[in-house]
Amino acid sequence: MAGLGLSLVSTAAFADHPGSHGPSEALFLLQIIVLLVGARLLGEFMQRIGQPAVMGQLIAGILLGPSVLGAVWPWFHHLLFPTDPGRQAMIGAVAELGILLLLLLTGMETDLAVVRQSRRSTFCVAIAGMAVPFLCGFALGEMLPQALLHDPDVLVLDEPTDGLDPNQKHEVRRLISTMPEKAIVISTHILEEVDAVCTRAIVIANGRVVADGTPGLLAARSRHHNAVRLELAVNGHDPVAALLRLPGVETVEPIEDIDGSGILIFPREGQSIIAEVTDLIRTAGWPVAALRVERGRLDDVFRTITLQST
Repeated sequence: MAGLGLSLVSTAAFADHPGSHGPSEALFLLQIIVLLVGARLLGEFMQRIGQPAVMGQLIAGILLGPSVLGAVWPWFHHLLFPTDPGRQAMIGAVAELGILLLLLLTGMETDLAVVRQSRRSTFCVAIAGMAVPFLCGFALGEMLPQALLHDPDVLVLDEPTDGLDPNQKHEVRRLISTMPEKAIVISTHILEEVDAVCTRAIVIANGRVVADGTPGLLAARSRHHNAVRLELAVNGHDPVAALLRLPGVETVEPIEDIDGSGILIFPREGQSIIAEVTDLIRTAGWPVAALRVERGRLDDVFRTITLQST
């Protein structure tokens, strides 16, 4: 009765809440009555045939649930036990309380004298109840044929190296490279991942595909593609004017970063200008400290095409 009173207080509080469309007290009481009467009748029946009453109570729950009543008489089951989350939460709370009371009753009815007399059997049953399922599951996992395990042709990986250290990233990339027979779809915002493992890259912005191609083709759309970085060993030379006179050069910009300071020579329309730049350096006799061709930067391409699509 205490449990029922607690449930009724909860019901009233839920139903009286402003703007709430919760369950009615009448339906809630009807559900409790049906469950109690069904459990009582089947419990008495089981006792009459020499079985524990709890067996009948459990059978009553199965008969009134979706497995039997819901399958045989679905509209009545839905009427008696609606699927509304509020109603389900309230009857679920009562069910949890019932389970607690059942466990309490089971413990109270345990005859400790019988347990002491058969302590060896009791101990063996308790240990076996934990060990046997564990060992069976372990053996099944070890002995299950590989042919029965799922081996999909397509794998979808979401940010597979996010949060990993460099060694773990290398191992994940190596693992991906050992599965050339599978189609592996990677969703990532780490663009170095695209360069490292992808053979095709698709950029999606606002629900639309805005770029599709190999990482190399996408990188070629960057303004840094085929740009030449030049660092002179001795100051006092001003190569900018001479470089701008080259037919393939579009612009020259000074740069200073962790690699040092120098100039970045951008080509027109991504064409290769390294041969023209090296010829000019040789002719002018500039002392070169570093000279390299830049690859296209995927982050530049990503920013450009996604900002254009907004």
